[in-house]
Amino acid sequence: MIPYWQKTAQFAKEHGVKLAIEMHPGFCVYSVETALALREATADNVGTNFDPSHLFWQGADPVHAIRALGKSIYHFHAKDTVIDRSMPP
Repeated sequence: MIPYWQKTAQFAKEHGVKLAIEMHPGFCVYSVETALALREATADNVGTNFDPSHLFWQGADPVHAIRALGKSIYHFHAKDTVIDRSMPP
């Protein structure tokens, strides 16, 4: 996936566009670490569309994620999420 996103990021950068990838469980970019790795391998115009509900599913701390991602968060949206601890995983 890196070669694809390198080309795409370069094309977007040449046109003044930032790319916001949503971290989603089961996708190639699903965590802070994978989002930052993609950014490092491509360009600084590759960032995230931050949806904390996806992090809740994984048991990740969204506040830690916001601090770690910093200015690479280009968009933020949220939906209601409830963790039902009475349900088995």
